[in-house]
Amino acid sequence: MSFDGAEKYDYAASLPSLPAMVREQTTNIQVAPSVKWLSDSRRLLGYHIDRRSAREFTVVQSVPAAQLRPISFTYPYPLPGEVGLSRAEPVVFDVTMRKQINVKNPPLDLLYIGGPELRWYDDNRRAHFI
Repeated sequence: MSFDGAEKYDYAASLPSLPAMVREQTTNIQVAPSVKWLSDSRRLLGYHIDRRSAREFTVVQSVPAAQLRPISFTYPYPLPGEVGLSRAEPVVFDVTMRKQINVKNPPLDLLYIGGPELRWYDDNRRAHFI
C-alpha cells in the first residue's frame, strides 16, 4: 500500500529489543509488523518509522553461552543529552480505496525499544497512540 519505505525509514517496524537480540544471538531479529486493524477491516493504523538520524549504542556479551568469542549487539539507543532519535509518524491505510492517509500530528520521538502503542476507539473514527 506504500512505495516510499527504505532502509531505516520503514513502515510498522519496531525498534529492536536488546534482550531479544541476546536471546536469539543476532541483531537481525524478526519482529511482527506493528499495526492495528479497524474492526470492519477497512482501515489499518500504523506508523512510518525514521531511524536515519538515530544514534546507535553497542553492548558486548563477553561470555556467550554457545561460543568462546564475545558477541556485540548494536541498536538505536539515545544517551542522555544526545540529538538524533528514532521518530514515528502515524499513518492510516484505507484498504478498500488502496490509499495512504498521513495523520496530521508531529512525529513521535522513540526513546527506547518498540514503537508507538496504537489503538482504534470504539467509534471507528478516531485512533489513539502513545
